[in-house]
Amino acid sequence: MSNFWWNIIEINFSLAVLWLAFRLVRPFLSFGKQRLILLLVPVFSVLPVLAKQTFSLNGVKLKLVELKAISVGPKAEATQTTPENWSLENIYWLTVSVAFAWLLFRLFRLLKLFLSAERKRGNGLIFTEIPGEESFSFFRWIQLKAGMDAESRMIVEQHEALHAKKRHTLDLFYTQIIQCFCWFNPAVYFLEQDLIHAHEFEVDQVMYQQHKTRYLEFLLAYTLGTSSPSYLLTHQFVTKLTLIKRIQIMKHTKKQRWAFALIIPALAGSLTLVSWASPAAKPAQKEAETVLEADKPAEFKGGTDALIKYIVNNVKYPESAAKNKVTGKVFVSFTVSEKGKISQAKVLRSIHPDLDAEAVRVVSAMPDWDPAEKGGKKISSEMQLPISFQL
Repeated sequence: MSNFWWNIIEINFSLAVLWLAFRLVRPFLSFGKQRLILLLVPVFSVLPVLAKQTFSLNGVKLKLVELKAISVGPKAEATQTTPENWSLENIYWLTVSVAFAWLLFRLFRLLKLFLSAERKRGNGLIFTEIPGEESFSFFRWIQLKAGMDAESRMIVEQHEALHAKKRHTLDLFYTQIIQCFCWFNPAVYFLEQDLIHAHEFEVDQVMYQQHKTRYLEFLLAYTLGTSSPSYLLTHQFVTKLTLIKRIQIMKHTKKQRWAFALIIPALAGSLTLVSWASPAAKPAQKEAETVLEADKPAEFKGGTDALIKYIVNNVKYPESAAKNKVTGKVFVSFTVSEKGKISQAKVLRSIHPDLDAEAVRVVSAMPDWDPAEKGGKKISSEMQLPISFQL
């Protein structure tokens, strides 16, 4: 498995852990803090990967150079690629592209709905009353259900105006983009639902303080005669599934401030678990200068074809592993010094002790490389080489 997939898995694993931690502390948090944490969860999920992609060494950042996998064993060919990784990545990015296209299509459909309707402006907002559509808001646009009496219209208008003022639609647009990249992670969709509920509870709290029981009565009456709009990125006025919960929460608003800090152990735990599971290496101590990215990366003398030939000709498939039909990909990191010498070979991703040992042996025995260069100066660099053992 390539580092690309490890990064994707780590990000989504961290996201799920942090979302579960949020669920544990949610009863103790104010709605504003719930919203803040839910918006930060995707950001914190990326931090472990970013922290391992670049790390500091004497104030200078080092970037790990990844090489293409080389297959060895009876079925290995002299010239090789890794189509299984490329094909999986292509499928992933194709799905991301489709998700973005669907997002843009639904956004266009919603904008077309508003732009084709008769509009009225007031207090910095744009109001429409499209026949057959329920009440909902989208940024500064507010759709009001046609045929409401004056009091009902006033309540719905105030409710949706609060959504617009708090920029809740921007939150939903943000989560939709996250869903495009993490389309296979159920936690992302649950996170969006929790965020929508936090939005509604936040607005309900303000409305209840202004209208008291009249607002509760209106919610119930409105719910009995509505159906939910199906437009993306909108805040519908009310949903039948959350009505009872919304009424209960409006009457119980006391929260524990200290609970906000409980999310910190979850973040720390996520960082720790990801660091254990990742094939990325920790920085090795180097005598030479190390930089973020070399002008010219280190290269095996003769190029990639020569490297493949060397690995294929020198790896000896361990008898014990062959007997037990053990296959898999071993990730080995090593340092190419400023003189081209190979050192500090070690396993990043293990498959089997015998396969690990053989991969390290062959890498350690490699002849000198052409070292990396930066600004015309030869420097040391760290490399990663996956060796795929096949039978």
